[in-house]
Amino acid sequence: MVTPLKFSFGFANSMFQSSGNVCGASNWTEAAQKGTVPQVKLSLSHWDTFEHDLNLMQAIGIDTYRISMEWSHIEPQQGHFDHRIIRHYQRLIDACLERQINPMITLYHFNEPLWFTRLGGFEHEENIGYFVDYCQRIFPIFSLKVSLWCTINEPAVQAFSSYLWGQFPPHKHNLQLTITVLKHLLKAHVEVYLALKSLQHHEATMVGLVHNVLRFKPLYSYDLFTHKLCDHLTTITNDLVIQFFTSGHFDYDVPLLAIHEHHQDLRAPHANDFIGLNFYANSVIGPNMTNGYGATCYAHQDMGDMFLPIDAIGFSNAIDEVARLNKPIYITETGIADHTDTLRQKLITQYVAVIKRKRDHLMDIRACYFWTLRDNYEWNEGQEKRLFGFYDAKGNPRDSVDVLKKIIRDFNDIKNKPREFR
Repeated sequence: MVTPLKFSFGFANSMFQSSGNVCGASNWTEAAQKGTVPQVKLSLSHWDTFEHDLNLMQAIGIDTYRISMEWSHIEPQQGHFDHRIIRHYQRLIDACLERQINPMITLYHFNEPLWFTRLGGFEHEENIGYFVDYCQRIFPIFSLKVSLWCTINEPAVQAFSSYLWGQFPPHKHNLQLTITVLKHLLKAHVEVYLALKSLQHHEATMVGLVHNVLRFKPLYSYDLFTHKLCDHLTTITNDLVIQFFTSGHFDYDVPLLAIHEHHQDLRAPHANDFIGLNFYANSVIGPNMTNGYGATCYAHQDMGDMFLPIDAIGFSNAIDEVARLNKPIYITETGIADHTDTLRQKLITQYVAVIKRKRDHLMDIRACYFWTLRDNYEWNEGQEKRLFGFYDAKGNPRDSVDVLKKIIRDFNDIKNKPREFR
């Protein structure tokens, strides 16, 4: 089929990360109060200054913006929806459209209402219905103006970081629970997708999952222990998700630990209109001089501030990975924490070159969203390693802004040519 495909550049953001405690009582605000994650600073002000931020985006040439609508913000108590907050989100969407910036909404981005957490969150399958109800309430309010909808951000990262690594709340270390929560998050996506597709005005909307392709790589090829460890971690962070949405099967067994989790849902391969790909880098681990044994990088790579390198080959492979789902691809997040700003310029140049090559080979890649416009709260790292912004927290531009402007301008020269997609 020959069709013109407009390619878009955007920024991605999470309202919780950019506006702190204003987003209401949640699992993350509770953890901050307990001191298990860094405090959320009120100085992060996107909630109040979004018009200014959108003007910055418009000046760069950005034409799409991915933003989470915080569940804890909108439904602070079970069954109570705050219409004042909803109206503010409506103003945000209208402000995007006034600037010809196409909004993309994410419905769940790690942060959840405290009442939901106290019910056990996604540890319990019966709680999925609360999330579905929330999504069904929000979708009709915005669906006439918003065409792109992400259900859940990075379910594998959520399960892994919260229940195995323990860096995210509720800070547990339980492999069985990790796999159970991942299964429930994937099941929740399918249920939300089907629910939204049954509602009025869904015809012009696209609904998809956001998956962070994260593969663990051994530093040394001869290190058999690290090879095995990397394979096991990658199964959790990537392979189970791809398996589920290609085959409808979720199968995980570790007999020696008596851990078993199986689920079949043949609706799953048909439960995405697009796939959102988040990719920063593959994680290289092994014995090294920096931290003994842990995150590092290969000798030819440049390392960012959060122990993730520039990884253009990994990015290319990640695109190929999600292309197996046979859905349009949106690069919903990529970027690098970089206090020097030099690596950011390298990354965006190299990653956009990868996208160009893939599109030249007729891959249906429709947008790239960079993380993020301004420095913000970086989850368990707080504001200490928040340097993902093209602007600092006060709105001062870094040199990478001009580099991105040129990339967008150059890309625009070819982006609307007709292409045939497979």
